[in-house]
Amino acid sequence: MFMFIWLGGTPAQTLLARTFMNKVKIQDLEKVFEPLFYSWRLKRKSKESFGDFTNREVRHISE
Repeated sequence: MFMFIWLGGTPAQTLLARTFMNKVKIQDLEKVFEPLFYSWRLKRKSKESFGDFTNREVRHISE
């Protein structure tokens, strides 16, 4: 089974999530998310949501 990963949606829904990766195997989800969460923990601005962080720092497929 494959998953599509969308990132960048914000809590207030001012930005919608965008495609980050296509066809990720379920067993690979931890390999994809762990570095993202680690980077968020180190680089996020004060009270910045994960969605706002990924919009600022992560390159999406559509770019």
